[in-house]
Formats: sequence, C-alpha cells, structure tokens
Amino acid sequence: MVGIGFTLVLLGILVLVASLGDLSRPFSNPAVRVYLLAFGMYIVLALLERALPPAGPRKSFNDWLLNFQINIFTGSFFALGGVILGLLVKALNQHFRLGWIDLRFAHGHAAATLFGVYLLSSFVGDFFYYWYHRTWHRVPFFWQSHKLHHMDTSLEAITVGRQSWTEIMLPLFTGLPAAVIFKLDAIDYFSVGVSGAVIGIFSMVWGPLFHANVRLHLGRASFLLNNPQLHRIHHSRLPQHRDKNFANYYPIWDVIFGTYYEPSRDEYPATGVEGEPEITSFAEAQLVTLRGWWQILRAWRQGHAEATTR
Repeated sequence: MVGIGFTLVLLGILVLVASLGDLSRPFSNPAVRVYLLAFGMYIVLALLERALPPAGPRKSFNDWLLNFQINIFTGSFFALGGVILGLLVKALNQHFRLGWIDLRFAHGHAAATLFGVYLLSSFVGDFFYYWYHRTWHRVPFFWQSHKLHHMDTSLEAITVGRQSWTEIMLPLFTGLPAAVIFKLDAIDYFSVGVSGAVIGIFSMVWGPLFHANVRLHLGRASFLLNNPQLHRIHHSRLPQHRDKNFANYYPIWDVIFGTYYEPSRDEYPATGVEGEPEITSFAEAQLVTLRGWWQILRAWRQGHAEATTR
C-alpha cells in the first residue's frame, strides 16, 4: 500500500507540472491527458504481456510498480523539458526565421492526411533521435545518464519511460534541431475526430509496444519498422549486439549509418548492462547517474594528479 500511495503522490506532482501549476481544471490540459492516457496504456500492455508467450523473464508486481514510479517521476521532467523547448522555439522565432525547409502539405483533416503528417514528422524526428541516442551510448558522460534505461534485466513495455531525470535534455537535442531546420504541419490529433484520435493513440503506444516482453518480430521486414524483437537486440547484454539498432521508430536510419542488426527468427537475448546490478529502489534509480558522474570525475582527478606528479 505504501508503494501505491507513493505512486499517487508522484502522479499528483506530474499533473501539477504538466498543467503548469494551474489546478483549476487540470484534466482539461492536453499535456495532462496525454500523460494519463499513456500511463493507462502501460497497464493494458502489462496485461497483454501476461497473456502472450514472453521473450524473457517477467517482472514481479513490485518491480513493475517501481518502473511505473520512475516513469511518472521522469515524465515530470520531460514535461518541463517540453515547456522549455516551446519557450526556446518561441524566442528564436522572434529573432530568426525557423523552418528553413518547408515540408507542410496538410490541407485537411482526412485520415490519410493526418497519417501522412504523422509519418513525415516522426521520420524527420527519428533522424535527430538516432544521433542523440547514438551519442548517449558512445560518450561516457552521457552514457551514465542513459544507463538506467538499459539496466532493466526484465525488459517490458513499462521500460520505455524508465529514464533518468537527467535526460530532460532529450526534447532539446531532438525537438530543437527539427524545429530550426524543418517546418512541419502541427495538428492536434485528439481534436479532429475519431481518425485523429486513433492515429494519436497509435503514436503513443508504439514506443511501449516495441519494448514489450513478447515474442513478436517482423522478420526480413524489420528494417522498415521497430518491433519488440529488434529493439530487444538494442537492450541485449551480449557483446555482438552492443551499439546496434539505435533508431526509435524507423530502423532504416540504422541501415543507412551502419548500426543495423537483423536478428534471427528465435533470437531473444537476455537484457541488462554487464557488470551493473539491477536497481531495487526508487532512490537508487535517481542516484545511478550521479554516482556514475562522480566516478568519472574521480577517475579524471586521479589521472590528472598522477600526470602532474610525473
């Protein structure tokens, strides 16, 4: 009961942040509704994972609840990051002409048009995410920020939002470059009828789905669309899978930049980070990155001291 109570407190904090402190009608705020809908989908996907053959070990309820708490807490920081991104784009728009390449094409709210808008915007955004993600794996300082996501030894849909609060930089590193370079159609999918809502929900469930603990793959077509088996390779602890399949939605970026790994039909490896034990508490999850940064700083200071005494 303590864990559930703490979860509700975290949800209250998220609602406060996402509604920008306006609690008069918080559930009419689009950001609040999106977060709550996403968390509701986690529960649905958790039930689905229990009904289908698993690709690896399943979480206990306590482990699942811990990841849920991390999702909510990190969501508060991501909501704040989104606000900062919006303010930056607005400020830049006052002094510079953003959107150097105009890719707008939507002139209606037909389902095909909305789906086209979503595919184009997500494809462009995935290019920037690919390089953000690849950098966060290759640079030791950034890896300490991203490591929490990969330490999960029982990968499930809920792992998608198991991120360190220090990754608040994600919207800035991916959304800001896209806003500066491209002008894309901006449509609120949930305000344009059933077809828009379906596309909006699909966009929200995609990320958790390809983290799901299910034996689902697309075979030779995996380079077209991320899926549970392909992304499990990215989370694998095996050396041959290291630094593979970085793209969030469209693996074609991995194909182009040489990081694509096509798994065999029954290849569902164990996940986690070699040498890193799984976290067991909420407090530990928040300290993982800071502890890693401290170790980097201590190693640098030791190396610097040894160099000066030679």
